[in-house]
Amino acid sequence: MERKPTYEELLQQVRELEKESGELKQAKQALQESEQKYRHLVENIPDTIYSIDASLKVAAINIPASEFYGFRADEVIGRDFSEFIHPDDQDRMIRSFFEAVTTHREWTRGIQFRVISKDGTIHWVELNSHMQFDENGNFWREEGVLRDINDRKKAEHEIRRIHTELEERIEQRTRELVEVNKQLNQEIRERIQIEKNLKSSEERLNIMFEYAPDAYYLNDPDGKIIDVNKAALKLSGYDKDELIGKDIIQVGLLPEDQRRKAAEHFRQSVDNPSMGPVEYILRRKDGETVHVEINTYPVEIKGHNTFLGIARDITRKKQAESRLMKLHEELEKRVEQRTRDLARINSELELKTLNLEEANTALKVLVKRRSEDQKEIEENILANVRELIMPLIDSLKGSRLDQRQANWLEILEANLSDMISPFSHGLNTGYFKLTPTEFQVANFIKTGKTTKEISELLCVAASTIHTYRDNIRKKLGIKNQKVNLKTYLANIT
Repeated sequence: MERKPTYEELLQQVRELEKESGELKQAKQALQESEQKYRHLVENIPDTIYSIDASLKVAAINIPASEFYGFRADEVIGRDFSEFIHPDDQDRMIRSFFEAVTTHREWTRGIQFRVISKDGTIHWVELNSHMQFDENGNFWREEGVLRDINDRKKAEHEIRRIHTELEERIEQRTRELVEVNKQLNQEIRERIQIEKNLKSSEERLNIMFEYAPDAYYLNDPDGKIIDVNKAALKLSGYDKDELIGKDIIQVGLLPEDQRRKAAEHFRQSVDNPSMGPVEYILRRKDGETVHVEINTYPVEIKGHNTFLGIARDITRKKQAESRLMKLHEELEKRVEQRTRDLARINSELELKTLNLEEANTALKVLVKRRSEDQKEIEENILANVRELIMPLIDSLKGSRLDQRQANWLEILEANLSDMISPFSHGLNTGYFKLTPTEFQVANFIKTGKTTKEISELLCVAASTIHTYRDNIRKKLGIKNQKVNLKTYLANIT
């Protein structure tokens, strides 16, 4: 028979149970505070954090992200994730998803695609996700992070737009953007690798806060810095013990001209659920200035009201905007210079045109004067031939001439008649390029002289006259044609 415990033993057991119950309550409270702190961070992070279950439905999504795309959380959870993807990107993203499922690829990094918000606007995002499989290798959940990259896409489009005019500078800027993109992807890969190793909510909170790519800091209601992550230390150049317990004005991060804006921002953040983004210029410990974009969110940690600040370094973005502005100014100057050059060239062309018009007018006057002089000379020649030479020929016809002299006189009269007729102009234009002898033979043929008569008049053989006739036909373009040469010559005007 078992021995019954004594009163003291029972009392000792009760005390041990009460102690274990107290320790359990403390652990439970610590776990709740840790989960609450983690939840505040997740719900206020500017990136979209989501989870997809085995049925490919959205199982969870952080609240700020759902509000950013115009949907409430209850409008997103339970819907197919592909419904929010742009139609032109759906096939590519679905193929990538099922490829990862079939090949058991756990990590997917750096995929860019477009999503459609509730109001129809399109946002470019970059996806980094982690797939989880059960012990049988079946897919059961995907967790991922979406980062809005609209500003980056717009900057890239603007750079491409002016590429043709400022190619070398844009190429340099493109290399810078590629380098920045590589760094961002590297930071994302590092964060995903860190998340993979998280085993508890407290570890997740600490590591996400500590290794976030943006600068995270916590302020109390008085503006004192409670905690900062590594990115904040890198951004400011200060050690952690130089920041904790001080506000950013005391530390010297804010230049004089930025302090009033910071005070107003902090005052408004007390009465608003979230503030930002607000741009500031910070002075690092080494004196170098950086441009940042800050969002602030009120959070409650362990019953205390605090403010979570997220500062993103936009120095390179500002530098790119400055370079772009300078490029625009340079382009405008070059356009103005080109406009002035064109105006000067146009003025010179107008002056040359005026000079050409004046020269053309003078040339027209000279041509007209030459035509008039030529006409006057021709009329004088015709008058002299008719009044002085033709009467002498008529007198010679009445004198006693032998046959040879009569033939030469007849030819002379015919040639003189040709000088004052259109025929000689037709043969002398140079088109047929007749030699003087060929021209003389052509005149004899036109007046009806036979080959024998022409050979006697020119004192050459008949075969030579035949050769002249062939040359004349060739130059007139009627060789080997059944055309009477005398008739053809008579018709030339």
